[in-house]
Amino acid sequence: MRYLIIGNGIAGTNAAKKIRDLDKEASVSVLTDESYPYYTRPKLINYLASKITEDKLFVYKSDWYRQNNIKLYLNSCITEINRKNKFILDNKNNKFHYDKMLLAVGSSAAKIPVTGSDNSLVLTLRCLDDARHIIDLIKKRREIIVIGGGLLGLEVADSLKGVAEKVQVIEISDHLLSYQLNEKQGKNLEQKLKHKGIIFYLNEICRNIENYNNKLVVTTENNTTVTGDLIIMSTGIKARKEVASAAGLHTDKGIVVNKYLQTSDESIYAAGDCIQLGGKTWGFVKSSVEQAFTAAENMVYANKSAYKETKIDPTIKVTGINLKEL
Repeated sequence: MRYLIIGNGIAGTNAAKKIRDLDKEASVSVLTDESYPYYTRPKLINYLASKITEDKLFVYKSDWYRQNNIKLYLNSCITEINRKNKFILDNKNNKFHYDKMLLAVGSSAAKIPVTGSDNSLVLTLRCLDDARHIIDLIKKRREIIVIGGGLLGLEVADSLKGVAEKVQVIEISDHLLSYQLNEKQGKNLEQKLKHKGIIFYLNEICRNIENYNNKLVVTTENNTTVTGDLIIMSTGIKARKEVASAAGLHTDKGIVVNKYLQTSDESIYAAGDCIQLGGKTWGFVKSSVEQAFTAAENMVYANKSAYKETKIDPTIKVTGINLKEL
């Protein structure tokens, strides 16, 4: 049996590990468009803050793949899925055949479509290369603007406060974490973060971004102007579904799967941030791990296990602050 996994994040890696546990003899190959073996993305915040070194990000290094007889192909971008003949082509014109395939391609950062957002100094944080680029730029660009005051945006702002001279956050809601906290709690969190030196602009919608006197200037719908050297957008994520759509698989907000995490092609499964099940998408570590295990079992044992929706615990802490105490 030939198992092919597209994506080397938390879903793809855990699926590969589970398949190897269940089937010691099968061929297991993992393709990733990144340049590194599996690392943990949640720790990128600590890496930005210089709390950990880069080597501490990596969970499995190249030796682990060899020891588990899993073939890892780095810098491999899928250009075609041939469902009829069960093979894929990558950007290097390599051909990979499969009997069962898992799409674990994750999600990408969703930039808000405002004029000027295509500026090279308007960045997002989703992967190690993004973090490396930000760390390199803030050596000379000391005033940071974070657009988006959600969970990740606040963590990014907090992590950069220790390495930048000025950190400002622009948020569309009238209080922080409006999906998780009521107004009073949000204001309490704001005060605690202000004590750390973070500046907030709330109830502001970005209208455009301009270069002026070697600075980036964000102008809001309220005509508020916020000036900085570097902008990091943290305005949500979107499922990566392009390769599935191009192959004719059913997609909507994500790659549509059934309760077995099987796509509209019975030989192709999907797991992690890229999937949509029952109209819902996910973006959590816990759900990605559980979906990876379920998909792997169903790939090996022909739909043995239905996915039971992951129960996500409410966020308890953000930037080290206990939300239950606000």
